[in-house]
Amino acid sequence: MNKKKLLRTILILAVIAAAVVFVCYRLYKKNTTKVISVYPVSMMAMPDYEESAGYSASVSRGRIQNVVLKESLVSAVNVSAGDTVKEGDVLLTYDQTSLALSIDSDRTRIALLENRIDKSNRQIEHYNSLIPSEYMPEGYEETIDHGPIKLVKTLTASDCKADNETFLCAADAVIRTDYLKALRSKGFSATLELYDEETCFGTYTINGKEIPEDIEEYIPYDPSSVPAAANFTARTEFSAFKQYVLLDNGEEDPTIVPTEEPTVTPEPTEEPTITPEPTAEPTDTPAPTEEPTITPEPTAEPTDTPVPTEQPTVTPEPTAKPTDTPVPTVTPVPGTDLYIKVKTDPLKEDWDLSKIVSFNGEGADVASGSSPAYYGRFSSCIPYMYERYETIYHFPDYDPSSENYMYTSAQLAQMVRDTQAEVDRLKIDLESARLTLSQDLLISENGEVLAAISGTVTEAHDPAETAAGETIITVKGTENYMITVYVNELDLGKISVDDMLTGMAYESGAGFTATVTEKGTSPATDFAGWSDSNPNTSTYPVSAVVNEADIEMRIGEMCEVHPAADDSGVSSTFFIPNSYVRSDERGSYIYKDSNGSLKKEYILTGRSLWNSYTEIKSGLTQDEYIAFPYGTGVTDGAATEISEEMIY
Repeated sequence: MNKKKLLRTILILAVIAAAVVFVCYRLYKKNTTKVISVYPVSMMAMPDYEESAGYSASVSRGRIQNVVLKESLVSAVNVSAGDTVKEGDVLLTYDQTSLALSIDSDRTRIALLENRIDKSNRQIEHYNSLIPSEYMPEGYEETIDHGPIKLVKTLTASDCKADNETFLCAADAVIRTDYLKALRSKGFSATLELYDEETCFGTYTINGKEIPEDIEEYIPYDPSSVPAAANFTARTEFSAFKQYVLLDNGEEDPTIVPTEEPTVTPEPTEEPTITPEPTAEPTDTPAPTEEPTITPEPTAEPTDTPVPTEQPTVTPEPTAKPTDTPVPTVTPVPGTDLYIKVKTDPLKEDWDLSKIVSFNGEGADVASGSSPAYYGRFSSCIPYMYERYETIYHFPDYDPSSENYMYTSAQLAQMVRDTQAEVDRLKIDLESARLTLSQDLLISENGEVLAAISGTVTEAHDPAETAAGETIITVKGTENYMITVYVNELDLGKISVDDMLTGMAYESGAGFTATVTEKGTSPATDFAGWSDSNPNTSTYPVSAVVNEADIEMRIGEMCEVHPAADDSGVSSTFFIPNSYVRSDERGSYIYKDSNGSLKKEYILTGRSLWNSYTEIKSGLTQDEYIAFPYGTGVTDGAATEISEEMIY
């Protein structure tokens, strides 16, 4: 028995403990559950502007005809208060010239307003075509490993492979002449980055196109190196330190004046340089018993003719080269040195950077008298270390000249709303201009304003006491108002006889309903309005009777009408940002507020608006609140709170 009581006690305690744990857990969850912000759909909704456009209409007949005074000269008022008139009677007559000017002014104003509306609508289309910044392609970074530094020790012709190459050269690198000549022959350029271990101290740029094929040099005169046939002319030049006698061979400057004696004069010997010994008799009167094999003709008579000897048995050939070549001698001007100007290749020796470039810890210096100083450009720089790893950012692939990705979805939406508001204001001005023109067009060619209905004249004022725009004559009848709706031929199939229309009169602002009574079969000829439809299509008149008998309208007054909404209960078409719509295997859904708790709701979506907004067909209205469907805590049943700070 005791064991049973003990077991029962343990069970009771276990149940109590479990209950306590459960209650604590619920309290903990309640206190730690994140409250989710929800936002009004009306703040983020984008209307469907394409569907919101209505049809233009004008009051064609009715119970009241108000004649508004124009800014034109009145010739005569033909009725008085209390008169009974029939449809077609003349109520008022205007001066025809003044009326024609007024009609031209009306049409000009309408054309200007239409142009501004068209321009604004094109701007809206442009905004709708732009891609928001949220969808901008992302760039990426690439890291390149150039590896450990590898300094070039020697550059040879085999290294000259392409133009504008860069070489990392050691401080003691040697640039071979064959590499330099290869640069020159190919017209290539190369850049040498000069490194002392892993620190760059400067760059040296070699442009092969700037290295000449040969240069003029002055070398000390060495008689043994001068050809025997060389023809030299001496000229004297002065430097800041010394006077030189320069020996130029060949083509000379005509301004050079030779010295008193020839520049190069061979020392005369006792006999001419190349002259055969004469025979026993003079050369010109020989009497040999046997003719010599070859007798050369002397080029010039010797100054002193030697006594002829007997005829030689062997005559030397005049073309024979003497054994010893005489060397021309030059007598320098006292106190001068002799130099010879010669042409030589500037690339006659390698460039040893260790002898040309010196590092000073803050940069580098190049010997000014070295060949590289003449045939390249050396630039010292602030020392920097070799960078093995290079990070390159690849920009997104898009046209930077376009306006894509410049604005967020919210900004584009606001720009569309602002421009649409401007269009709406312009349309009101346009309808006013149309109204004025329509009143003008009611006047006949003779300037006569005719009664549009049969009835009684209740008002007839003096034109001199009536301002332009005020009513001067009022005729009251008994019929309901009739309106003429101007429908583009592409939309004509959407309207049928007995259809219900809703509308608003621009002048009075009164709302009304009307029933379609007749559809025109020929295009309207009196339509002076403007529409968003294709300008290459025609506009047809549709007649409708206003259902409200007590409404006050004016014949000729402009209106805007729409097909009446059906009774399906489906909300007006609108769009919300894509970021608030998610989807799974069942379809698209949102998280909306339901009496303070979050609820997952599947919705019916339609088309997309410039890839940023989604059309909502059902499942959500503009009076509800939805949450941003991402992040922790966004689940069914989560507590909600209304917030005005929206997340896009």
